[in-house]
Amino acid sequence: MFVVIHLLSCSSDDSSGQEEEKEESLVTLEGDYIGTWNSNTDLDITYTDFGISAKFTFANSEKTRLRGEFFATTSFTSCCGSPGNDGTMLINLDGDTIESFTFNDQIIDCTGNFNGSGRITSKTPYTLQIDFTGNDCDGNHIGQMIFRRRNN
Repeated sequence: MFVVIHLLSCSSDDSSGQEEEKEESLVTLEGDYIGTWNSNTDLDITYTDFGISAKFTFANSEKTRLRGEFFATTSFTSCCGSPGNDGTMLINLDGDTIESFTFNDQIIDCTGNFNGSGRITSKTPYTLQIDFTGNDCDGNHIGQMIFRRRNN
């Protein structure tokens, strides 16, 4: 008696790129953020949950520095007729620690400079909490900004 065993095997040669489509895109600190500004000044001006936004990109290949565009609105547009943004930010990171933060405020008739530090308080979504001091036309500020990344 002669027995023939026929084995079938299937292999997937997916040349259509479906696997690539299934891969989730890597979520990083880069992206669009919505947030709030809270501060008190020596001129008795108080900001409570003032809506802000920012766009962050990595500023170095080690991904330890973020460069940001600041907007004094939640719509990623200038608050006061400035072309582009309302200022620029630079954040230096060490893990989840924001070692240093600088913000150069470019709001028309109210420019200023701010410094601070903070931490990444969440990664789902990425949330940056920054404690800062600085001054502009409203006086000397002591406050906190919180930015939450959209779409992650």
